[in-house]
Order: sequence, then C-alpha cells, then structure tokens
Amino acid sequence: MKQNYGKLTISFLATVTFSFILVMLSQTKADAIPSFARKYETSCQTCHTAFPKLNAFGEAYKRNGYQWTGGQEEEMTKQEKVSLGNERYEKLWPKKAIWPADLAPMPQAAFYLKGNYKRTESKERDGAKSHTDKIKMPSALEIPIFGTIGKDMSYNVTLGFDQEDDGDIKTEIEHGYLTYNDIFKKMLGGEDRLNLKVGKFDPDYSMNINNMRRLTALPWANLTSFEPIHENGGKTMAGGDGHGSGAQTALPLMITGTELSGIYNSRLSYSAGVNAGAGSNHAAGNASHLDFYGHTSYKFGGQGLDGRVFKEQTEPFDRSLEIGALGYWGDQRDVIVWDDGEMITGGDFTRTGLDLRLNWDRASLTGVYLVGTDEIINRADATGAVLSEQKFTYKSWGADVNYMVMPTLWLTGRYTFLDPPSAKALENYSDWAANLTYLFRPNVKGYVEFQGVNKTDGTEDRSTVIGWEAAF
Repeated sequence: MKQNYGKLTISFLATVTFSFILVMLSQTKADAIPSFARKYETSCQTCHTAFPKLNAFGEAYKRNGYQWTGGQEEEMTKQEKVSLGNERYEKLWPKKAIWPADLAPMPQAAFYLKGNYKRTESKERDGAKSHTDKIKMPSALEIPIFGTIGKDMSYNVTLGFDQEDDGDIKTEIEHGYLTYNDIFKKMLGGEDRLNLKVGKFDPDYSMNINNMRRLTALPWANLTSFEPIHENGGKTMAGGDGHGSGAQTALPLMITGTELSGIYNSRLSYSAGVNAGAGSNHAAGNASHLDFYGHTSYKFGGQGLDGRVFKEQTEPFDRSLEIGALGYWGDQRDVIVWDDGEMITGGDFTRTGLDLRLNWDRASLTGVYLVGTDEIINRADATGAVLSEQKFTYKSWGADVNYMVMPTLWLTGRYTFLDPPSAKALENYSDWAANLTYLFRPNVKGYVEFQGVNKTDGTEDRSTVIGWEAAF
C-alpha cells in the first residue's frame, strides 16, 4: 500500500505541475478567474449563481457545447485563435474539402480545489454512539480542460484527484468527451435542434440529479445508489458493513456512451442516450450489454433553454417553471452477489419519474420523484440455472431549495427520502442538509453545513462540515 501511495503521489504531483504550467500559459490576463471567464473577460456570475451551480444562461451555454449562445461565440471571444485551414474551402468545395476550424492558443484549463473538516456523530441500532473527525486539506482537486474546435465542436477533459479516508489519492479522468452541435441545421430548420455528445460524461437524464452542480457537500445518494440486489441496498445506503459494489448501477452519475439532445422553440428540450450497462467496472464501460435513457422538459417563462431573452423578461432574475419526465432502462446481469454459496444476479431494471425546477427572484426549488423496479435472479452455483426470480419496486424523492440572502450569501436546504421494497425488510432511508455559503470572491467560497443521514440498516449519522472551495 505504501508503494502504491508513493507512486500515486508522484503521479499526482507531476500532473498538477504540468497542469499548473498549462494554466499559466493559457492566461491572457494575470487574474485568478476560471477558464471561461478568461476566454470572454467576463465575471463567473455570467454563468453561475454561486459556483458550481449554474444560472439560466450557464445551463444554455453548457447545452450549446460551451460556446456563446445566439451565434455570438466569435464576437464575444476575446482571445486570439489559431486557424486550422482556409475558411474559403468550406464555400468553394463544401463536399470535397476538410472544413476549416480554429483552436485557442492554449486549451482553456483551470483548477478547482476543495478542502473541509467533518465531524460525524454515529448511532448504531443498539444505541451505541461514536464519533469521527476528518480533516482533508485539500480533499479534492479537479483540473477541467475545455476548448472549441471551430463553430460547432467542443471538448472537455477533466482530471480528478480525491483524497480517500485511508490517505490514498484516487486519480481518474472524470470527464472526457466531444460534442458536435447543430447537426443537420438546415434540414431541421434551425440551431439547437440536434446535438451529439460522445465519451465519458454526466448524462442528462434529469435536470436536477447532478453532483457536479450542487451547493451542498452532501451528495445525491438514495436517488442514484440504491441497489436491491445487495444487502441493505448497497454500502452507500448503510453504515458499517453495508456490502455492495457502490458502483451506482441503478442510476449512474457518470457514463461511457453517446447522447443526442436538442431544443425546440426555446422551451422544449429532449435528450436520449445509450451507455455501457451496469457492472463491476461500469465507469470504464466494460459490460456485455447497453442501457438506455431519456428525458424531456418544457420551460414556462424566464430565459429560453437556448439562452434567448424574451421581451417579457424585465427582471434580472429568472422567473420560470420547468417540468420534465425521465426514464432509464437497463440490465444488471453483469452484477453478481454470492450469498451462502448461492449466486444472485440482477436482471432488467427501470427508473421512471418526474422532475421540476422553479426559479423565482432570489429563490429556486428543484425536485425529483422516482419509481424503481428491479428484477433479482437466484441461480444455481454450479450451472448458473435460474432457481427463482423476484421483482422489487421502490419509490424515492428529493427536493433542494436555494435562497440568495445577498449576492455573496446563499442558504441551501435539501431533503431526500426512499421507501425500500417491503420484501427487503429495510428501514426507510432519508438524508437532509442545511448549508450556508459565503462567496469571498466570485471564485472563492467557504461554507458551513449540517447533515443528517438515516440509513437502511437502522444506523444514523449527524455531521457538521466546514469547508472551502476555490476555482482559478
């Protein structure tokens, strides 16, 4: 373990050093603001309410492949570009030449650094109590690298370093994908109708279930991690020895796959994707089958989903209501659990539900309601023959409220609840968080958060977290 830790540390330091040089070279001004702010010479608040949470324009900018909406990318970009090819080729030989493109002088790179202190009071089923204190300074480092390739193509590569409880550093490529926007633009009658994303990314099967954009330190758990095949619904759902892969096979927060998406009339959005199915190495895409998902939503009022500002929008805040429906259909036959010599595998599973987002002046409310159905198959150890099949259904929901006291001070409250299948004889799962965040700078913040978690095995946790985050 010490040898592995040493190798990881060397790898970590080498990557950070290289990335630091890359970031320094990519700056056009000597100010500590993230990559997109440098590119357009604008404030972080152009896209964020309190980072990393996006505002209405930030959501539209992300959908548009990290290019300025309304066809204003070239006009708004302040950095010089490196031309790839001759622009006249596209007009002279549209079908016989490689179309030109352009790149930034250096990739748009940034650092996203986090640190925290967490004290947790735990209570076992028998009433026994204990506490733990964890200091992680830093707890995580993300190095996002974004860029555009001409008018309609963009890329994102994000390197992640997380300090685990045993002190080891987990290193991974958190994102790595390409997007191609406005496919068949003339045929479909306009921009934003059809976009393509391929690689490793966070899927758009819900407008709200996204750990990359939350203000709370407490992640979304019961909506994504509940696995009926495992004891207590998986280790994420239980304390102590909860068992389970913890691979978030039910609703993966990160996938390796392909996604199509688009917007119609500024108000209606859709997304549909296919990804490597659930299994022991889900994130790497090593599975023998594919899962499918889809989402659609309609936004009433406020700024358009494509960034369009309507005449009736006279207030600086986004007053809107967005309502959506989601579905995820998968197969967990690659997930295998052994119980007293008996082989248990997953089968078909589905997740269907509704989500909403309400913005009104200084406040915003997001919510998700899910119904899950899982098939569990008991098989003979020697032959793998099916001995019996069971089907479990459960319901889960969550809500998140943000309120801006002043531009630098934000209050956030969140509550989620899960009602497990009655046949599993588990306790209801619930968690909550109350967060106060202060922005010392647009890209530097500190927070205090109180958390409560009631787990499926009857154990409880109550935590206090004091943390900071900086993006530069």
